[in-house]
Formats: sequence, C-alpha cells, structure tokens
Amino acid sequence: MALTMTDPTGSVVSTTVAAILQSEWRAIGVELTIKNVASPVFFASAGEGGTLQSGHFDVALGAWVNGVDPDDSTQYMCDQWPPNGQNNVRFCDHRLDAAEQIALSSFDQTVRKRAYSTVQKIIAQELPSIIVGFAQRQDVANVDLTGYKPAHAATTFWNTWEWSI
Repeated sequence: MALTMTDPTGSVVSTTVAAILQSEWRAIGVELTIKNVASPVFFASAGEGGTLQSGHFDVALGAWVNGVDPDDSTQYMCDQWPPNGQNNVRFCDHRLDAAEQIALSSFDQTVRKRAYSTVQKIIAQELPSIIVGFAQRQDVANVDLTGYKPAHAATTFWNTWEWSI
C-alpha cells in the first residue's frame, strides 16, 4: 500500500509526527510519502482550493482545537461536509448524527453525557480519524473574577468586556 500524507508547513510538531508515522507505517508495509503544503493552502476553503476542505489528500495531518464542551459536531456530522462544516474526512453515520442532536439540544448534563458517550463509541468503532495526540485545556481564574465564561473553541479572552474583579 502506498499513501501520501499531506500536512501544513511551519509546524515542528507536524513534521516530527509525520516522520514518526512514516517510519512506523513502513514497518507494517505502508509506503508513506509526505507532502508539505503551505498552511494558507492547507486550511483554505473548498472554493479557494484548500487541501482539507477539497478532500485532496489520502491522509491529512492537522490539528483541531475544541474547548471545554465536548461538541465535535462540525467534525463528524453528515451535514457538515465542506463547505458546510469541517467534516473533512466526509464521515457520515446517522447514529452519530442522532446522538449529536440529542447532546446539542439538551442542557441536562446526564442526557448530554450519555449522548456524547454514544458519539465517542461510534467514532472509536468506525475510526473516521486517528487521534495521535491530545492536550486538555484547563481554564483557571481567580475566584474574585466575575463575568468569566469558558469559551467553546476560541480564546479564553473572548468576553473580557464582561469581566470585573
């Protein structure tokens, strides 16, 4: 088997992980060619010919950031294929969509936890993506700080105008 792995330029982590994967996959009989693409092209929209959004890859190595909420619906729901979302792997499983809809429409943590457990089981079984690393974000604030709201997938400084101490 021969595949090409596309990754964005400018990341020491990406370059290192790509080299490790190339070596490990060679050991199991997969010839992996690494193709570096300029980050603006790699992450551009489908209309601009972006590598991820256009699906122009065998294997893509990239990073995705999520916040404290486990919502990853734009990554895996059937209606989130580019240009409607970031489901760049074009994965579609209606069981996952149903669980995501339950999680996204409820504020009850027990309901959401059960739904996201179903989502994670489907992702683990179907393997639309292989996660090679994970960094957990920790938001820490002084107890005197009021108005602070953890952001889903953006900077922790998104609502500084509401803060006071």
